[in-house]
Amino acid sequence: LYDCHIIHCDVRPKNLMLDRDTNHIKLIDFGFAIAYDEDDDRSTVDIMDPVMYANDKFLDFHLELLTGKGFPYYHYEQTFDLTCTLNIIMSNSNADMKRNIQSINILPDVQKRQLESLKFWQNLKQTNKHYSKLLNLMKQLDESNQSSSFAVLKDEIEKLFNN
Repeated sequence: LYDCHIIHCDVRPKNLMLDRDTNHIKLIDFGFAIAYDEDDDRSTVDIMDPVMYANDKFLDFHLELLTGKGFPYYHYEQTFDLTCTLNIIMSNSNADMKRNIQSINILPDVQKRQLESLKFWQNLKQTNKHYSKLLNLMKQLDESNQSSSFAVLKDEIEKLFNN
């Protein structure tokens, strides 16, 4: 999606589908997707829920924005949707994580939801070495801008779910 200049804007469990023939996960429902021009510094995208599956950098940014402390511009990373997808898969493949996510999701205050989501993913990053390593690889991929690193990511994802 990043190479095609598309931002999905609605990555959540119901928008992921498993293709059993290829054993690949497919992102579906592009109803909120937008195309962007990376050379246009003026392009903006409204933040839409749910954002609780986003990376901690975005959750921190959104929390600052909600509290009036942040500047309303965020640099979209090429692995943003990948991180959301990983977090969705993680939360749906583990009953305890799923319960934790659901308990955060029902909080009535959006700032409290953002803060608890941020704490949840940061804690997981500290306590799960495979997840942490995978996030670091994604960060390196963003910084290097090399799509060849996806093979390394695939190997690490397999390690994460085989444990």
